[in-house]
Amino acid sequence: MRKLIKVTGAVQGVGYRPFVLRKATEYGIKGYVKNLGASVEIFADGDDADVLSFIALIESEAPEGAIVLDVKVANILESCERFNDDTSHFYESFTIIESGEVNLSEELPVFLPDIGICDTCMSELLDKTDRRYRYPLISCAGCGPRISILNKLPYDRDTTTMDSFMMCPKCLSEYKSGRRTHAQTISCHDCG
Repeated sequence: MRKLIKVTGAVQGVGYRPFVLRKATEYGIKGYVKNLGASVEIFADGDDADVLSFIALIESEAPEGAIVLDVKVANILESCERFNDDTSHFYESFTIIESGEVNLSEELPVFLPDIGICDTCMSELLDKTDRRYRYPLISCAGCGPRISILNKLPYDRDTTTMDSFMMCPKCLSEYKSGRRTHAQTISCHDCG
C-alpha cells in the first residue's frame, strides 16, 4: 500500500521529521518525509496493516511542541502525477529528504516561537562529563531558537542564521542520527 500523507500545522522546528522517521522505521515503512513550509509531506509504502497503523499513529501522536491541525491521506497513484506504477524509483528504506518549495498562496504556515531549554538539554548543560557542559547555545530538535533565527521557509539549517556555521564532525554525526537528528540549531563549543 502506498499513501501520500500531508500533515499541516506547527510541524517545523519541533523534530517532526525525525519523529516520523523513527515511527516509520518501527513500522517497517519505506518512503520519505519532507518539509513543505506549512506542512510536511510523507510518502509511506508498506504492508497494508503497517501503513494503516502508521497513519493512525500520525493522526494521534506528535513530538512535544508540535501542533497538528490537519492530516490528509491519499492513495499515491491517484493523488500525484509525479509517481507512477514503476516501482524502480521507490525507496528501499525511510528517509528525510530535501524540503519542497513553499507556496504561501495556498497555505499559511504556523510559526513556532523560540522554545525554552528542555529537561534533557538542561541535564547535559549541567553535566561536567557532557561535551556541551556549560555551552550557552545548547539546543536539540525539541528546544532552542526558532522564529528568531529564521530567514525564510521552510525551516531548514540553510534557511536560518545557522547556515554560516559549519558543523564539527561530532555535531554532524548527531545531526544524522540520534536525539539531535535534523536539529537545525545543533552546535557545540567547537563549532558554535
